[in-house]
Amino acid sequence: MEKSHKDIINEVGQTKEAMEFCYEMLKKLEEQSHKLSEKVDIVKKQKKELEHTLEKMNENQDKNHLLFSPYEDSKKIKEEDYIKKELEQLKDNLPNIINLLEQHYDLKNKYQLILSCLTNLLDRQHIDLKAFESEVCTEELINHEALGLKILEAQELERQRIAMDLHDSTVQNLTSLVHKTELCIKLFDLDAIRAKLELATMIENIRTIINDMREIIYDLRPMTLNDLGLKAAIERYVDNFKRHNKIQVIISIDENFEIKNQVVSITIYRIIQEAFNNISKHAKATTCIIDLSQKEEVIQLTIEDNGIGLEESSKCKDTTCKNCGFGLSNMSERVYLLSGKFSLESNNNSGTKIIVSIPCCIDKGD
Repeated sequence: MEKSHKDIINEVGQTKEAMEFCYEMLKKLEEQSHKLSEKVDIVKKQKKELEHTLEKMNENQDKNHLLFSPYEDSKKIKEEDYIKKELEQLKDNLPNIINLLEQHYDLKNKYQLILSCLTNLLDRQHIDLKAFESEVCTEELINHEALGLKILEAQELERQRIAMDLHDSTVQNLTSLVHKTELCIKLFDLDAIRAKLELATMIENIRTIINDMREIIYDLRPMTLNDLGLKAAIERYVDNFKRHNKIQVIISIDENFEIKNQVVSITIYRIIQEAFNNISKHAKATTCIIDLSQKEEVIQLTIEDNGIGLEESSKCKDTTCKNCGFGLSNMSERVYLLSGKFSLESNNNSGTKIIVSIPCCIDKGD
């Protein structure tokens, strides 16, 4: 079983705690060993002094044996017995203290050995951690490269869509105007009334071209977003959507809801736009709901419809895969770039639910 980054960090933390414990124990043992060494020196010194005192007493006793009275002899004997007793006690205690000191040295050696093993273990864990982080960085680099390619692909497809819109509407209408203009030039001398009628038709065509161009410009960058904010832009888009589709749309946006970051606003707007485009083309829905709110530290967008759902959506959890369609992939990538979360819930004939969560810190510019 492969270890996760969190597991390795926890193991490094546990090893460091064990090393700190060993250092603390070694410090205590060092202090205790120092005290025991001092005690051994004191006991040896006391033993030497008592032996010296006893030796002097014996010498004096041999020299002045006849000079002392029986009372003084008894007193000297008592002193000698006391010194001998103290000396015997010191002799008994000294091996115990030395034995305890040796045990401390043994414990110090064991803790030093454990500390050495923990140091080696920590070095290996640091190597594992660096290897894991290097692997993660490599994977992130690969993911970013793949994401970069998808963004370029999205940009090219968007350019292609704009080119097709211009070709199918604006260019065709302008070509028609050129032909009508040439016709009017010929009709001025032959049939002035018909020429005027053609000019009137041309005016309507020009107005149509202007409206088409306005819609293309609005799709590229909704002016309402800058002027009135995201809420007004969504409401305007929904009104326009309802005019062209027989689908009831329910909007639920908090009254005090406000997004300061223009990138976040346009991302949410584009996700709604892409979702409604999918609904109108594929969902066969009669009702859809938009819910936009701020919950704690998260901006949450939910788009739900009562359509036919996505086939085998339960088998497709990765919204960036090809089976999910470019629209969903585009939406999830937009959210990923804002450090957000994108989830999709759908079953056959049970509708589709898109949930987007974006951290509020992104909106604040943190």
